[in-house]
Amino acid sequence: MKLRIVFALIGMLLSEVAISQQSYPIVCRGGGSMHFNYTPFSNLSPEPQIWISFRRGAQKAGNNWGALMLGECSWVDRTINQNEPEQITLLNIRDFSIQWQQGQVTGISSSLPYLNALQDSNLYQTFNVYHNQGGVFIVSSIGQ
Repeated sequence: MKLRIVFALIGMLLSEVAISQQSYPIVCRGGGSMHFNYTPFSNLSPEPQIWISFRRGAQKAGNNWGALMLGECSWVDRTINQNEPEQITLLNIRDFSIQWQQGQVTGISSSLPYLNALQDSNLYQTFNVYHNQGGVFIVSSIGQ
């Protein structure tokens, strides 16, 4: 009985830590060398995931996002450091279809406008993300 209570408390604390992760806005410009990978639902991966790989912007995004080149992402107030990831992970994604070419995702059709925006070099998308220390940024919410 005591062991179950301990595991329940550990579970609650871990969920509280995940919920309380501080997120920050990152701005991405679509197109360029940005590409998508998809991990479907499975026993090993209980949540479908889309991984967005991008290039680090040479400048901060600032208020004028025009500083970003095609396929780049950057923080609003600074560039992405070399020790920070070049991937954003969207968890538990539904309602989309994917086009593949030679084992790589080449396009995503979706009712989710932010996925469509990232395929257009004239559009920008913000995400509120946190660094999970596992090599990726995790999206906590979708920005503009």
